[in-house]
Amino acid sequence: MKKLLILYSLLLLNFYCFSQEQKKDTLFIKYNNSLLTKFQYPKDNNFYHKIKGTGNDGFTYFLEDKIYNNLKTKNILCFKNVLETSDAYLKNNKLLDSKLAKYLEKYIIFLIKENKYIEVQVVHEIE
Repeated sequence: MKKLLILYSLLLLNFYCFSQEQKKDTLFIKYNNSLLTKFQYPKDNNFYHKIKGTGNDGFTYFLEDKIYNNLKTKNILCFKNVLETSDAYLKNNKLLDSKLAKYLEKYIIFLIKENKYIEVQVVHEIE
């Protein structure tokens, strides 16, 4: 009976380990005014950043979460390069929203504009 209890405890411990959320890598992206447009709905306190070229199979955009000042970063990425790395481009600079959202959701994302570090969440909406 004691061996059965130990075996049962080990089995539960294994499932617990797999259920833990994976840590996400962080992307620090330089804000690009030609690819991102900041907007706010009239009856909403949230700020959104629309990604140019989205709206083909839904909409993918960033939702502002928190703003930090003067964080220490090692590697600041160009947003155009991030979009190219996502492999979500179609013809004529249009993006596959579902593919872009799936790629970006793997990361914690900060948009860097001047000395502000804007932590954002990726939102993908399907109409």
